[in-house]
Amino acid sequence: MTATLLIAIVIFFSCNKKDDNHPEPQTGYFAKSMTIKWDGKHYMKINFRYDGNNRLISQTFDDLIFTYEYNDQGQLSVMRFDDYEWYSIDYENNVIVKIVKYDMGTDRVLDESPVTFSNGIYSINGEEICKVDNQDQLLELYRVGVKFSYGEGAGVHQHLALSPARYLVLEGEFVGYDLALSHKELVSWLEMDTSLTFESQRNEQGLITSIQLTSVYDEEYQWDIEYEERELVGL
Repeated sequence: MTATLLIAIVIFFSCNKKDDNHPEPQTGYFAKSMTIKWDGKHYMKINFRYDGNNRLISQTFDDLIFTYEYNDQGQLSVMRFDDYEWYSIDYENNVIVKIVKYDMGTDRVLDESPVTFSNGIYSINGEEICKVDNQDQLLELYRVGVKFSYGEGAGVHQHLALSPARYLVLEGEFVGYDLALSHKELVSWLEMDTSLTFESQRNEQGLITSIQLTSVYDEEYQWDIEYEERELVGL
């Protein structure tokens, strides 16, 4: 056996061993944008941006811009609106304990609200705001009287870390429009004693690309979703 052939064999097996020890990174799909139609006409477009840890760092609802910052534990700690500090969130043992609201023109503190958590229910100043499960999936939004239910299939945001702080701060419509309330597929919500059913369409990769909903007022809504592929971290 020649020296050249021997070297080639050694390199070949060394490369294969290296590949075995360093498998290809796992990837997943994250919502890049949603276009919402109301009775067949454009209603709203939502864009999503993420950081290197796949945390949601900004959203635009048409021309409204929300940005998010995180503490060292990866918890949503600051929410900004149009680049002005809007809310800050304090935690103890992974549970929200206080929300501070700021004047967006002067950064002056407008209100400091204690938050309590019991049996999955978050309350602010004693008022029940929302209920979540042990995965922080939103089950009920008391302010607007809506209950959510999910199927077993993967949802639009199956890899996104859920942040209960968003449910405590954002108005009900923004919580529902971006669908960022569950890892599972949203199948219905109960509103005004009426169950609204979502019908989802998936592509060959199993991603939800379109959702249809008829409201209690017979209004038709449709979500069209586009995705981007990202490397999953922490696996």
